[in-house]
Amino acid sequence: MSDEYVSSAEAAKLLGLARGTLPAWRSKGEGPAFYRFGRSIRYRRSELEAWAADRRREAIRAQVAETRARDGLPRHVEDPAVLDRVAAMVAGGGDDRG
Repeated sequence: MSDEYVSSAEAAKLLGLARGTLPAWRSKGEGPAFYRFGRSIRYRRSELEAWAADRRREAIRAQVAETRARDGLPRHVEDPAVLDRVAAMVAGGGDDRG
C-alpha cells in the first residue's frame, strides 16, 4: 500500500469508475475521503484501497446459504415464504429468530 496522492482521474481509474463519478459523489458528500490543495483535489492511494475494501460484499446466494446453515434450514428450500424470510434477513443483516 502506498500513501502517494493521486488525482481524481487516477483515483477513478484505480477504482474502475467513470471520470465523472468521484466529482459527482464529492458534490453530494459521498465517496472516499479527499484532500483539497488550493484548487486541486487529491486522494491518498492507501485510503482509496481501504475505502474499496470496506465495500466488499459476498454474493447474496452465498449469504443465503450461510444463513440457512446457521438456522438449520435444509440446503434447498422450495417454500417461497421461507426463501423470502431468509432473503429479508440477509438483506437486513438482522436476525429475526426471536
